[in-house]
Amino acid sequence: MLVSKETRQKIYKIPGARKLAWIIVDLNNRRYYNSWAKEHDIKRFWANLKKDRRKERCFIIGNGPSICKEDLAKLGNEDCFVSNRFCYGYDMIEWRPKYYVVQDIYALSASELNNLEASYCLFGSYVWRKNTIKKDNAWCIPTRRALSVNKIRFGSSLEDEIVSAYTVTFTIMQIAYYLGYKEVYLLGIDHKFPCVHDDKGNIISNTEERAHFFNEKSTEMINIEGMTNAYICAEKFAKQHDFHIYNCTRGGKLEVFQRKSLEEVLRC
Repeated sequence: MLVSKETRQKIYKIPGARKLAWIIVDLNNRRYYNSWAKEHDIKRFWANLKKDRRKERCFIIGNGPSICKEDLAKLGNEDCFVSNRFCYGYDMIEWRPKYYVVQDIYALSASELNNLEASYCLFGSYVWRKNTIKKDNAWCIPTRRALSVNKIRFGSSLEDEIVSAYTVTFTIMQIAYYLGYKEVYLLGIDHKFPCVHDDKGNIISNTEERAHFFNEKSTEMINIEGMTNAYICAEKFAKQHDFHIYNCTRGGKLEVFQRKSLEEVLRC
């Protein structure tokens, strides 16, 4: 049974309960994934994805309110990652993404997951085990949550474990690196939300600001410190490896990565 968002918010306010809940979920996810992996050729799957990479660069498209139809129209020939509820904006584009990653257990229903249009659908192990997935191009990925905003690690080998740290964008960055992309460009990663929590589950900001480009009131529990630290971890890893992350988002509050305009990137 899936815990409701309301119950989860109450658990987060109990000292130690949140981490204990995460540990239990991760143990169950690992047990499930180990069983699932015995029946699937993990190495072959990742090898096929690496071979199917078309360029040295890719785009990670977020769901922030800065996303617009005009920008999306320019990316039809690019290798693009999208996530969670991006499909709510499919009427804005004529193309479909190469990769669709779903990590948020509350993002989409089983029916929506099974009807996603993308070349490859990658679902976190918690999402997979809580839904009945019957989709040929879908794959279960072994996510494990970082238990602290100060203990985040960027994973470089993903066949056994992908680190989940406060935002699906961090998960996607690890996948992009593992697949061999040298440059990652972010679009629609606004890094601002209507309701923001601290690491203890207390609300520190609650505004009418939009969270997404689609019209839906956000009820997500956003730990902005955790998200920022995840991005800092990714940038530190990138600087130590042949990997580059740039932010092409129009506006927004994410300043961890070097900024570039979408027009500048697409001219190259």
